[in-house]
Amino acid sequence: MSRESGPEPRKVSWIIKILVLAHLFAIITWSMPWPPAPYLRGDLKPTFKHVAQNPSDWLLTANAKVKNQGYVDRYLTFTGLWQAWDMFAPNPSSLDRWVDAEVQYADGSTEIIAYPRMYDIPLPRKYIMERHRKYLERVVDRRWQDRWPAFGQRLAYWAYTDPKNPPLWVTVRVHERWIEPMGTPTPDGYSMYIAYGYEVQIDKLKEDKQF
Repeated sequence: MSRESGPEPRKVSWIIKILVLAHLFAIITWSMPWPPAPYLRGDLKPTFKHVAQNPSDWLLTANAKVKNQGYVDRYLTFTGLWQAWDMFAPNPSSLDRWVDAEVQYADGSTEIIAYPRMYDIPLPRKYIMERHRKYLERVVDRRWQDRWPAFGQRLAYWAYTDPKNPPLWVTVRVHERWIEPMGTPTPDGYSMYIAYGYEVQIDKLKEDKQF
């Protein structure tokens, strides 16, 4: 009596395996923190004795060399899969920053429009808006000036409430302070600087905001 054989087990292509391993290599390399500054600049190199006492510095220095090659950066940026863990370790950001804008209207009046701030909004909206905060970290940086027009136009969209009095100019203002280490009092006030100005595209604004 012959035995019927069951379905053959599915086999994963070696190409898929290589792609998965390459992706794991990329995200692990990207997510590892940078080494201490002297090693990053090349002023110090981990010696055998130092590696035996603190192997992480050697590992992070070697990983930094891979990061600086650029191909990991290009792959993760192009695919939108980049991520950063520096908000957790080893040096979480101590910068407290929020943004508003001074909007000038056609009749000459001005108004301050605040960009949503996590500190002020309820928990359900925080869950939805958190990625907007990450966007805000980039949109006021000069390295990302290509984002400025879209951000300025969005602020103008929020400010456009009267079809007879559209906003004409948006001045983006940044307010920030550094949070001091534990045990050191942090000043209450914020320093303010103007990030950039933006001339509103009236035709696009009217098209987007149809009353």
